[in-house]
Amino acid sequence: MNESDPQAPGLSPSVPSRGALVEWLTEHGASSDEVERAAATGQWNMLSGEVALRTGKPTLSLRDAASRVGRPYEEVAGAWRSAGFVVPEDDSPVLTEAEVDGFFAVLALALQLFGLDATLQLTRVLSSSVATIADALIALFHTGLGLQAATEDPSGLAVAHTASAAAAPLEHLGRAVELLLRRHIISLMRPLIVPDEVATDTTQSRSRWPLSILSVSPPYPKASLLPSSMKRSKRSTTLPT
Repeated sequence: MNESDPQAPGLSPSVPSRGALVEWLTEHGASSDEVERAAATGQWNMLSGEVALRTGKPTLSLRDAASRVGRPYEEVAGAWRSAGFVVPEDDSPVLTEAEVDGFFAVLALALQLFGLDATLQLTRVLSSSVATIADALIALFHTGLGLQAATEDPSGLAVAHTASAAAAPLEHLGRAVELLLRRHIISLMRPLIVPDEVATDTTQSRSRWPLSILSVSPPYPKASLLPSSMKRSKRSTTLPT
């Protein structure tokens, strides 16, 4: 397909050449099939955003991930499904190295500490929250930077560059989310560590703790399973305030 040809699929004489955009997409990992689909459907901006957000080329299957983190395939597949993603019927590669080393390594630790049922429910809660953040970020981009770039450059190349620049700070966003999470955990824990005889309304204060979300049942995780950085000192008898 010659992207400079105004009669090429997906183009019309009134649409600028997509040649520079196709070159950018290809250099950043888009396949020829993806480019062909974008040309046929006109979804150039969507492909640009997806390419900008990827953490690499999918080279690992869920079974590979299970083997890598040392957990049964059924647990890994169940967690991926709980996160809101489709589990392929075959062993096709759907994961990047970063996803296996990041998400699935943490998943393996959670499974070891909390068991399967609680981990799957926690995965659903986390994924639902992350999906809400993702939806907000998409809306911000589409109505702000993305709209401006599309207006200034109808070829789509400016949108691709803007999407790439906007995706770069996501690593820092993850750190910001972690810091907010720590604050919220501390805030929710405080009513639990106030002695009953001191609390003016124990029932009300403890009701802030959303135990019903996970419903973790005994036996609770053994301290021996915790990483050394997470173990409490034997001399400590109270939770920190």
